[in-house]
Amino acid sequence: KHEKQVQDFCWELIQKGFISSAHDCSEGGLAIAVAESCFSYGGQTLGATLTLESTLRNDTLLFGETQSRIIISFPEERINEIEDLAMTFPVDFSLIGKVGGSHFTVTVNEEEVIKQEINILKEIWKTSLGSYAGQVT
Repeated sequence: KHEKQVQDFCWELIQKGFISSAHDCSEGGLAIAVAESCFSYGGQTLGATLTLESTLRNDTLLFGETQSRIIISFPEERINEIEDLAMTFPVDFSLIGKVGGSHFTVTVNEEEVIKQEINILKEIWKTSLGSYAGQVT
């Protein structure tokens, strides 16, 4: 039931034109989903800055493949509409960062745990084992 609510919420966001991108967290977790979104943001590569608070270990928080999580990006002026829509479905919604710049930066509990130029991460991703198996383009 929860997965359907999340999918229906995301579909509604798309139908209303509220979001710029959406990526599930099922393969590689939160950090991978955000990084992959940065690699193909409207045909360009953009960085992102995430600021997270959690009691989970960093590896679980950033790379855990928990289902029913979708990372979305959207124009700032849509925040209230998206929050209101999330309450009607109802699904959890958290603002975790911003898109922009040339780095992928993740801060957890006020400690910077990842900071790298997004183009370097994209090159690593493009030359990964998955690219040799035809899974990365």
